[in-house]
Amino acid sequence: MWYHRIFDEIIEGDDDFVGMIAYAIYKQEKIKWINVQYEKTGAYPVKDEIDRYFHDVASTPDSLARYRQQAENIVNKFTQLSLFEELDEYKKQLRDDQIIKSIEEKLYKGKTKTIFENVISGLVASGIIVMLSIFLFLYDKMQDENFNQASDIPDIIKNNLPDSLNDDFNTDLNKKINEKLSDKSY
Repeated sequence: MWYHRIFDEIIEGDDDFVGMIAYAIYKQEKIKWINVQYEKTGAYPVKDEIDRYFHDVASTPDSLARYRQQAENIVNKFTQLSLFEELDEYKKQLRDDQIIKSIEEKLYKGKTKTIFENVISGLVASGIIVMLSIFLFLYDKMQDENFNQASDIPDIIKNNLPDSLNDDFNTDLNKKINEKLSDKSY
């Protein structure tokens, strides 16, 4: 059976995410070491050379702790970056929501104010029209009453004049009233 001693020493369980990253760091160092050996000698090291020169150094408790510490640093940086990005997005969303809310409030207040102003101006205009109509109605009534009162004036004068003047005055006055009435078109 094939056995990976370093894998079991670095990874503490199936859900050990940090251990898996630490193992990837170990593998990365191993590949770098193999490539450096190839560049120096022109040949890839054999299993015995890898065990003797790399595994003996890479499997010490200090080396395993170093891999794990590097993995924890990577996970922490990744988590911080993710949280900062989410926090940034959350801040932007809050800002955008606040802007939209502010605009909606201003539009609502603006609509309410506009509606209120329109209602008031409508009431004022209606009041002016009603007052003008009443004024014109009363003016027209007064004109009719003045005409009726003017026709009553000869009776008042007639009653106060001596009888001899009254007959001449009555004739002239009736003639003038009839002329006025015939001139008026209804």
